[in-house]
Amino acid sequence: MVISLVIYLICLQFHTMRVRVTAITAGSIFIIAMGLSRVFLGHHWLTDVMAGWILGLAWVAIVILAHRLFHLVRRREHAGAAPSFDRPIVRDVVADELHDGEHSGRGKGSAE
Repeated sequence: MVISLVIYLICLQFHTMRVRVTAITAGSIFIIAMGLSRVFLGHHWLTDVMAGWILGLAWVAIVILAHRLFHLVRRREHAGAAPSFDRPIVRDVVADELHDGEHSGRGKGSAE
């Protein structure tokens, strides 16, 4: 599950097809190899590993769907971009207050 979500995040960050295909291929090979190694070492049955792959895929699909729906709702509400490390909420609030104060010609505490 973790590898699948890392692949999804890589695909969100990089827009070149070569990087996306490489990430998906490498992640898929890793996931398949990890599952088959569990069978080869005798720790799990093949059906257990296949069930784990299916449950993991379902969970990742739910997480990706929730992430996309979250951004769709935010876009419809015109709430702006979701907070991130580059754009935290606090900085947005302070920047808006400074921006509003510059256009009005007076600060927040001045009398009318």
